[in-house]
Amino acid sequence: MRRLAAAARCRPTWKMITPFLDPVTAAKVSFVHANNPKEMARLDELFDLRYLEKRIGGQFDFEWHFETYWQHLTALPDRLDSAPPIPEPPSPSAGTAVATEAAQ
Repeated sequence: MRRLAAAARCRPTWKMITPFLDPVTAAKVSFVHANNPKEMARLDELFDLRYLEKRIGGQFDFEWHFETYWQHLTALPDRLDSAPPIPEPPSPSAGTAVATEAAQ
């Protein structure tokens, strides 16, 4: 039922925004249904199904574990503190500053 509800929202929304997109870009988007073998074959051509979650037609059995996520998230500041500092970007030359002021 969840997929049906998602499809019911996506297709009308897609039809509304398609006229505003470049036709080449719009042609690159397609909706795939897991119960349609022809569409799944196309998905298999484009992606390695071992890395797509089962809920979207792949083979990867993903389970969300908040505790694992939280441990990694809380350890992030410690890892960032031990990382080498990010170098400052080079300062713009005087010619660039004059060109920028002239553009304004």
